[in-house]
Amino acid sequence: MDVLSGVFITVPCPKCGYGFDVELSSVRLQRTVFCPCCKSAIKLVDQDASIHGSQKDVNSSLSDLERQLKRLEGVFKIGL
Repeated sequence: MDVLSGVFITVPCPKCGYGFDVELSSVRLQRTVFCPCCKSAIKLVDQDASIHGSQKDVNSSLSDLERQLKRLEGVFKIGL
């Protein structure tokens, strides 16, 4: 599961300054996007692989949460 899918950040166009949303997975994949205002091509660059590192941290945290919830499964019975 790509935890970055569906997560967006706003980036400014380096040419016209217009802010627009791009998906974090596009940054991780270093895709080229186009400014919706001036149509400039913008190459997204994850200089320090910070997106990749953050994704690993999020995945690790989700795994930890899943393990904790499984441990609590026998303690609590939740019914609707």
